[in-house]
Amino acid sequence: MQKLIQRVNILEGQLKDNITIDKNYTTNTVVNNTVTDNTVADNIVADNIVADNIATDNIVNDYGSEDISGLTYDTYIKLFQCPKDAISKLIEELHYNIPQNRNINITNINGNNIIIKINGRWIITERKTILNKLLCYGHELITDFINNNMSTLSNVVVCKITKMLYIATTKKTEISSHKHRIQNVIINNRHLIK
Repeated sequence: MQKLIQRVNILEGQLKDNITIDKNYTTNTVVNNTVTDNTVADNIVADNIVADNIATDNIVNDYGSEDISGLTYDTYIKLFQCPKDAISKLIEELHYNIPQNRNINITNINGNNIIIKINGRWIITERKTILNKLLCYGHELITDFINNNMSTLSNVVVCKITKMLYIATTKKTEISSHKHRIQNVIINNRHLIK
């Protein structure tokens, strides 16, 4: 335990306030865009600095403050062509196809953590919690879209999507399946995060 506390102190000194570590979970460090459990390393990636210390000018919105203006009517209609994938594809559209919303990353595929950008800092937190929030947020965005565009959508589309939303949030196997698809979206797009 004492060694872990020493490592945490060393790690916090090296991070120089660029990454906040959530001490409720295991201490991790971000190295060369990979989360390394309980390790101290020389090349720490944080905020807008990449491994070779090349600064980037990317402005990234905080998690929870995404710009949804890029989600057009046509985007939603395209998502509804395959209702089962609508939520995960919506998360992909929102967080990876709109560059300023690239604020979620899974750097260690086998770990239980995820990093999100909050208050301009990358925060390491529990993956399960964020996947649950993303599922609920996707559900909310789709529900709002349907409610706001009911008169322009066909009854068939509304019924299919409404049924999918109901099943996605009530059946345990479907909830798990949707969260798994969302996780895959994050993993498959992690190369976009700088």
